[in-house]
Amino acid sequence: MGCCATCCEGLFRFILFIFNLGLLGAGIALLVVGGIASKEFQDYADANLFESRYLWGPVVLAIVVGVLLVLVGFFGIGGLCCKNKCMLKAVRPPGISPYSCNYY
Repeated sequence: MGCCATCCEGLFRFILFIFNLGLLGAGIALLVVGGIASKEFQDYADANLFESRYLWGPVVLAIVVGVLLVLVGFFGIGGLCCKNKCMLKAVRPPGISPYSCNYY
């Protein structure tokens, strides 16, 4: 039983690491896209080609979602690698009790 539990824990940690790495990569990509879009839309706003206030909503949304994904990915990877319970509890889904999973 000890060998199987260790193997399952290692597999679970590996899958969780890959998932958090994907979140971190997606967050960084959204930040880059939001930054580039912000620069490009600023050029349109300076030229007064059309009403620019409608352009900023998706740009700000992309940046905010990117920041949130980077934070969740960072806390997930940091908590997983360092076995830090506080970091793992910060990124757990809201419906899961901290006592229902034994990976803390």
